[in-house]
Amino acid sequence: MSLGNGELLSFNARQFYRNHRQREIGSVKITALEAKKYLNPGLEVIGDEGLVLIRNGEGKEVLAYKFRAALKLQNEILEVYINADTGKEEVIEVGYFTF
Repeated sequence: MSLGNGELLSFNARQFYRNHRQREIGSVKITALEAKKYLNPGLEVIGDEGLVLIRNGEGKEVLAYKFRAALKLQNEILEVYINADTGKEEVIEVGYFTF
């Protein structure tokens, strides 16, 4: 995106084409509000949550709630993924994300 006028300058769809296929996606067993309770109490949610399909640490696709959160005592932003069936924390990505 151009910062000057918002024009789209380039688009990379490689990941979409590589991963796009028909899937059987079941329903979730916990709500986003319930999933939020599984977050570490040292985190402060700072963004909207959403339901996403991710690969977990075992390489399996799982439905998860994504939360953008900040560590209360540090200057880091995290994206935390909570399994929508079990409430298990699946992935944490650390970095500086755009809002």
